[in-house]
Amino acid sequence: MTKHLLRGSLSFPVFLLVLLTFSACKKNKEEEPDGAGNTHPVITSFSPAYGRENTLVIINGEGFSKDAAKNTVLFSNNVKAEVVSATATQLKVKVPAGIATGKLSVSVNGVSAQSSTDFVLGPKAGFSFVATTNTLPGQAKMSFTNHSDNALTYEWEFANGTVATTAVPGDVWYYKTGKFNVQLIARNGNMADTIVKEVSVTTDNSLTAYYMFNGNSNDAVYGQHGTVSNAVLTTDRYNTANSAYSFNGTSSYIRLPDHLIRNTGPATAISLWFQAADPSASGAILGYQNAGVGPAATSTDFVSAVYIGTDKKLHAKLWTGAAVVMTPAEEANTDWHHLVLTGNHSGQSLYIDGVLKGSTSDPVDNSLEMLYNQLGVAYAGGVWPKVPSTPGWFYFKGKIDDVRIYNRLLTGSEVMALFNE
Repeated sequence: MTKHLLRGSLSFPVFLLVLLTFSACKKNKEEEPDGAGNTHPVITSFSPAYGRENTLVIINGEGFSKDAAKNTVLFSNNVKAEVVSATATQLKVKVPAGIATGKLSVSVNGVSAQSSTDFVLGPKAGFSFVATTNTLPGQAKMSFTNHSDNALTYEWEFANGTVATTAVPGDVWYYKTGKFNVQLIARNGNMADTIVKEVSVTTDNSLTAYYMFNGNSNDAVYGQHGTVSNAVLTTDRYNTANSAYSFNGTSSYIRLPDHLIRNTGPATAISLWFQAADPSASGAILGYQNAGVGPAATSTDFVSAVYIGTDKKLHAKLWTGAAVVMTPAEEANTDWHHLVLTGNHSGQSLYIDGVLKGSTSDPVDNSLEMLYNQLGVAYAGGVWPKVPSTPGWFYFKGKIDDVRIYNRLLTGSEVMALFNE
C-alpha cells in the first residue's frame, strides 16, 4: 500500500514539469517569425538604392515575418513605409512621403535591424510658368520658375530651339502661337527625374522669320533656314563669339528661302543689326531679285533693299515701282547699328537706332516674281542711285545679326523696343 502511494505522489510533479516545458516551447515557437529560425531580423541589401515617394524597394535579408503586418519598416525621419508583401527573407515596401536620405530599419516582434547604407532621396523635377509683359512685336515672353527638389543640375528644353542648364532660366521667348512641350530633367549624380508640361503661347503671328545667328543660320520661327555661302561666324555687338555673320565684300552671302520677302504680302518690316567694316566700300546688306546669285547671273527685276552707296551713306527702299530711296544724312561708320525698314500700302519708313530717318508715301509692291532674296549681296545698277556704274552683284563687307522679317507694319514704339532689346 505504501509503495503504491509513493508512486502516485511522484507522477504529479513529473506531469507538471512536462506541461511547463511544452508551454515554453510553444511560446518560443510563436515568437519566431513564420518560417524563419532566426528571431532577429537582418538586412543584407536593398534595391534600388535611391528613389522617391511610392518607389517600390526590395529589402533582402533574414528573420522577417511572412505576415506583412508584423514587419515595421522605417525610413529616415522615422517615417513608416507600407509593406506590400513579405517572406522570411524578402520585403517589398513603398517609399513613404516626407523622408530624407538616411538608413532604413526593419522591426519584427520588437527586435530591429538597420541597413548599413543610406537610402538616397532622389531628385524631383518640377516647374511653373507664366506669361509676362512683352513689348517686342510678334513675340511672347514666358517666365519659368524651377520647383525641383533635391537636384544639383538641370536640363531645360523649351521646344522653341533653345535650351538651358541653369537652375533658374528666367524669361524665354516664343515667336509664334502654339502649344509647346517644355521638358525639365533634374539630376543628382546618377539619379534623374523628368517632367514635361504643355505651354500655350499666343502671339499675333506677324514674325515670319527670325535669324539669330547663334552658331548657325537657322530660322527660329518656322524652320526657314538660311544657306551660308562664304560668310563666317563671328562676334556680335556684345562681343559674344559665333553670334553674328561676317561678310567679306567679294563673295559672302546668306541665301534666304525663296519668296520670303514677297510672301509677307502688302505690308512688310525688316529688322536687323549691321556693322560696316569699311564704310568707303559700298555694298548691299539685303537684296531680292528674279535670278539667283552667281557671277554669270543677271537680273531684270531687282531690288537693292538696304545698301551702303558709293556716297558712303545708307540707302533703303522696298520695291514700289520706282527706285527712289530713303537716305539718312549721316555717312556710314564702323559702329553697330540697328535698322528697320517697314511699309505697307500707305508708304514706307526707315529707322536707324530707333530713330525715324526717312519716309515716303510710296507703297510696298510685292507683286513682282522676285523669288530670290539674300543677305550680304544684291543685284544693282540702272535706276538705283549711288551704286557701281556697271550692273552686277554688289557685296557687303561687315557683319550682320538678328534679322527679323514681319508681315505687317511696325510702329515707332515697336521699333524702339527692338533697338533696346
